[in-house]
Amino acid sequence: MRYQKGTRLSLGNLRNLRNLSHLWRQCMHQSHQAASILARIQRRVGQHRISMTGMRQSDSSERMWEVLP
Repeated sequence: MRYQKGTRLSLGNLRNLRNLSHLWRQCMHQSHQAASILARIQRRVGQHRISMTGMRQSDSSERMWEVLP
């Protein structure tokens, strides 16, 4: 009886993990979209560097992606 409860619990945990991974994938996709939109805006502006910190655009984008786990 106790073993059945345990298996049911583990199945529930697996389902939760799958939902979490799906949410994480969605979040990553959205952040990627935001980054591409930012890159498009920067390209449209041209040679003007519109990075907040005043770094080169490539440096700032690398820094941003380093923060993500």
